[in-house]
This record gives sequence, structure tokens and C-alpha cells, in this order.
Amino acid sequence: MKQKIFTSVLVAATMGLSASAMAAPSITNLDGTHMPFDGFDWAKNGTAISTPIPEGGLSVGDAFTTYFFASAVSITDPAGNAFEGLSGLASAATGGILGANLYQYTVVASFNEQVESIDASGAVNFSTTGGAWSIYYDHAGLDGTRASMIAGTGFDDGVQLLWGDVNVQDIGSFNPGTRSGEFHFSGNVVGTNSTYINPDMIKTVAFGTLQFGPNTTGWNPADARPNGDGTATAIVGNALQFQADGNQSFTPSEVPEPGVLALLGLGMFGLFATTRRKNNLVA
Repeated sequence: MKQKIFTSVLVAATMGLSASAMAAPSITNLDGTHMPFDGFDWAKNGTAISTPIPEGGLSVGDAFTTYFFASAVSITDPAGNAFEGLSGLASAATGGILGANLYQYTVVASFNEQVESIDASGAVNFSTTGGAWSIYYDHAGLDGTRASMIAGTGFDDGVQLLWGDVNVQDIGSFNPGTRSGEFHFSGNVVGTNSTYINPDMIKTVAFGTLQFGPNTTGWNPADARPNGDGTATAIVGNALQFQADGNQSFTPSEVPEPGVLALLGLGMFGLFATTRRKNNLVA
């Protein structure tokens, strides 16, 4: 009976610590609150720029890079819903300085892509050969520059919050004629700013979606400019520009942390010792 009680307690404690070890990460906001979060919803007036594009259009096998930049319209909770009552989050406008109690999350990404096929409608199907993304956090106490979609500035300042890579062979499609399409990408978090996010998310997988659409939010491809992150400024040749609506979520690793593994080992040893002692008494 004692052994059964011990086993139940061990299992309950282990499950509790496992849940704790795999809990959603927490992000620290400007007002000091700690919110468990799942990801970011990027503004639908974000910009994607694909380059270089040959004069005659893309052909199968051509390589190009798509740059994406946008600001967040909301932070999502572990259920995938926008946090309610969250104030102070500023969207990309015409630049300027972030006022007191205002803050901003922005993303800068580059996707290396290759054309796999082109269908009869002119839609280009592509796959990724790599890439990188970074998420930034800014407010008046940091850099304080408000992002501007028109100028393409203020997206890579403040502090780098999360950054990672892009997996090979992620796929997408876009039609240059209709400026529409969709792209799903994934990758690993390779860096976390522990001042704002806990626990460390390096073992986390990031998933994202970009939806390319027509000009429905006042977005003007003639005004949207690449930002100055050191890669987008290197755009050469012709470029295709799209309005891009995106989101990004993060899935914690299911690998138990060392403390959980240690507890499991200790528990197994305890069960073994208890069983062995009982068997010796019977003998």
C-alpha cells in the first residue's frame, strides 16, 4: 500500500514538473506585466519584396530572395487569441517617435527561394533554400523610433527580442499578375533576449504564414521600401512588391528539462529500491 501511494505521489509530482518545464514562455511588457504568449499577429499592411526578378519574368530554377517587414497588431496568448485589454501597442504609421507608454513589436525576415514550377495561370510555385528572421521590441526608453511602412525604417531598432532561421523546402506560391499567394514557413529559434522572454526559447520551433493580397489597406507598392537591416538594402535588379499579412507562433520543445529527467531517475531508483527490499523480506 505504501509503495502504491509513493508511486502515485511520484507520478503526480513528475507530471506537475513536466507541465512546468513545458509551460508557455512569458513575455515582459512595457508596464512590467508578464504574459504567457504564443506569438505575434503581424499587420496586414506589411510588405514583401522579391528580388532579383529577370526582365522577362521568373523561370523554373531561378533563385530570388523575399524580404518581409511589418509591425505587430497584437500579441497572441497560448490559445492563439489576441490578448484583451492590452494597451499601448503601436502599429506602423508614418514614423516619428514612440510616445510615453507606447511600444512596438516588429519583424524583419529574408527568405531565400527557388522557383519549382509555374502553372498556366502564371502562379509561381517556390521552395525555400534557407533564410532568417528577427523580432524587435521598441519603446521610448529604448531607441524610440516608430516604424514607418512608407520609409521602410524603424523595423530593426530597439532591442532584438527573438531571432532564428528558416527551414529548407518550405513551400509557397504567388501570382505576379494578381499579386496574391500564400507562403508557410518554419524554423528554429536560435536566440532569445532573456531580459524580456522567459524561459529561453532556443529549443522552440517557429511557424509562420504570409498571405499576399491586393491593395486593400491603403498599401502602396511605390511607397513601401526595404528597411535598413543590412540585407534588404542590397536589393538589385527588378523587384516584385506585395502587400503581406502575416503571423508567427512558437511551439515549445517536448523534451523534458534536466530537472525533470533527474526526478524521473530518482523516482525509478526509489521504486527499484522499494521493490527489492519487499522481495528480500518475502524471501
